[in-house]
Amino acid sequence: MAPAVTERPKRTLPFLLSGVPSAIAAMCTHPLDFFKVRLQTQRSGAMWGTVRTIAKQEGPFTFYNGLSASLLRQLTYSTTRFGVYENLAPWTSQKYFQGEDLPLYAKILVSGFAGVLGGIVGTPADVINIKMQAHRGKVKLYRHAVHGITTVAKEDGVMSLWRGVTPNINRAVLMTASQIATYGHVKEALMRMGFRNDLQGEFWSSVWTHFVASFIAGFVATSICSPVDNLKTRLMNAPPGTYTGMIDCTRKVIQREGSRGFFKGFIPSWIRLAPQTVITMLTLEQLKYVFE
Repeated sequence: MAPAVTERPKRTLPFLLSGVPSAIAAMCTHPLDFFKVRLQTQRSGAMWGTVRTIAKQEGPFTFYNGLSASLLRQLTYSTTRFGVYENLAPWTSQKYFQGEDLPLYAKILVSGFAGVLGGIVGTPADVINIKMQAHRGKVKLYRHAVHGITTVAKEDGVMSLWRGVTPNINRAVLMTASQIATYGHVKEALMRMGFRNDLQGEFWSSVWTHFVASFIAGFVATSICSPVDNLKTRLMNAPPGTYTGMIDCTRKVIQREGSRGFFKGFIPSWIRLAPQTVITMLTLEQLKYVFE
């Protein structure tokens, strides 16, 4: 009698590896994130004129200012949000939907909860990231992200590392819900239309499915998150006392710049977020395949 074949139990992606895809994407798209922050923190200036000014006055390598903080942010913020979602979504599916694909509203709720946790955990690194990118001059503000965190905690107090945590949580919820939920929902819709999702049997066809879904998710996420992203950047970069809170910041942006101020830096933000989402999701799918 033939021996029984034991099926290997399905594993999930280890929690601590969940932020690796976003860190890889951040290394590729950091100059665009730097450019977006500079646009958001200046009163006026044309987009391409700003690029030329930075390159001429501060040098081309300035576009990588804050890279260590950006990587630390992804390894805290994205590890939390992707790790929570990748573990909570299957549990929710089994408990409430008989193992079927989650409906869109459930994806939004689960990813939104993951975003709340990610926003809280990732705020200190985000504060340092924005300070390092917004700093003008050839002399670096901090040597690296850890030096920035210790310096800010020593000079302004530990809680100053969570300055802007409210808009950061709001943005994290919107970003995670729009990015992850849109990606999952679009991918399922594409599969129902005949697109493939079998990396072992039809690799390139499956990669095309993931690419299309992640590209759409990147555009949706940028459109939804741009206003909150602007407020978050201003609050985190401003000297203490500039704004009393998110509502005060919103009021001052409207007074000084009008509604267009909320979408300052939209184009570089989308140019950054689209490839970042594509790289993140393609890498995440590869890691999930390895561990499943």
